Amino acid sequence: MQKDKPSRTAYKIAMNMLTLGAKPGMDKFLPPGIVQATEKLLVASGVVGSRTARWARSKRMVSVYEAFDWMLPGQFEAFAKRKAFFERQVKEGIGEGLVMYLPLEAVRSLFCQCAVVTGNDTRIAFSYIPSGADGRPDTGRWTGLMLWLQKVAGEPLIWSIRPEELGPFLEKTGWTNAPALAGTPRKHGVEFYAVATK
Repeated sequence: MQKDKPSRTAYKIAMNMLTLGAKPGMDKFLPPGIVQATEKLLVASGVVGSRTARWARSKRMVSVYEAFDWMLPGQFEAFAKRKAFFERQVKEGIGEGLVMYLPLEAVRSLFCQCAVVTGNDTRIAFSYIPSGADGRPDTGRWTGLMLWLQKVAGEPLIWSIRPEELGPFLEKTGWTNAPALAGTPRKHGVEFYAVATK
């Protein structure tokens, strides 16, 4: 791979996305917006010009790819199906609503481990329930009843934190609280939204 340039494989896959966008029926497999986003990225980064991108999206280029499909039967369409597969896996793997059901040490360990395995400019978006004066998750005037109902349901609310304590907590795990990225400091229902950055 050449320095400061995409690998040939990455380039080929990106160009395939453009061509697949011109193939009838591929909209059933390609994630929404991926063709437009890929073209924008390729052109903006200077990897290809807008003319080359247009050529990649042409019906003629679809015919070229289909003519070479005999070498690896089905592989041209498989690129689209692979993208859809991985997008689905990522979406299904997001730990939404997780931290409030974990004990403190598990939450701390989760953030610490994520700090170790991720690179700079990584973000973790999460929501949390604030702690009340008694240290328990504060869900409002019916906190006692809600905590009991969650416990009976087998999903007790365990971890909570005061908003003013979130920054120091995240810093000890290798993250920085980024309230501006959360969009608003106000509560949504009984939760606050938060974004941690590296």
